[in-house]
Amino acid sequence: MTTLYTIYQITNIVNNKIYVGAHQTADSNDGYMGSSKILEAAMAKYGVENFKKEILHIVDNDEHMYSLECEIVNEDFVVRKDTYNIRIGGRGGWNHINNDPATKQAALEKARTKEVQDERVKKYKNWYNGASDSEKMNCTSALMRGSVGHTREQRERANKTHSESIKGSKNPQFGKKWYIDPVTEKRCVCRPGEQPEGYVLSAGYKTRKSRAYQIERNRRKRKG
Repeated sequence: MTTLYTIYQITNIVNNKIYVGAHQTADSNDGYMGSSKILEAAMAKYGVENFKKEILHIVDNDEHMYSLECEIVNEDFVVRKDTYNIRIGGRGGWNHINNDPATKQAALEKARTKEVQDERVKKYKNWYNGASDSEKMNCTSALMRGSVGHTREQRERANKTHSESIKGSKNPQFGKKWYIDPVTEKRCVCRPGEQPEGYVLSAGYKTRKSRAYQIERNRRKRKG
């Protein structure tokens, strides 16, 4: 399978703001819409349908791809008011970093420098100060939810797949019940027959009306 190294541009057709990024894929039409949190917040506000994606370049390797991204997403680009990018290109994507421990460590150290942090904070503050209350709320919601950028059909399909994967006996909690030690009041959850010695079902424990609980408590007291 051929790997495509792409430079893409996402445009908000409502306000014409853009986002440029690099993406490694086997299919240029894979539906990837970037990973920027500010971009995701904008999608939550305007709707994914109001964003269009176009491929600007397709190259043969990641080095060339990130070099192009660095040329496009430069210092002048990130400070523009019509872009969603908050950091200079060439550092995005993680395969070229994670595959080399030395490069990864250097990237981490660079990302932690005051200059880089100040650059990101400045861009975010500029956006935040000019944003409406609803935009700020959408941004906070996007950061917490982490699911924006996906269509309703994609979310429903993912939920269905997850539900099927934990249904019935596939659920690790299937058939398990809560048990309690009447003396120490320690609890555990397990399947019937697997509970530690002396533990009884915790059902009715709060009201102290469980017959099994009372019998076991008295037996343990006499034994002690």
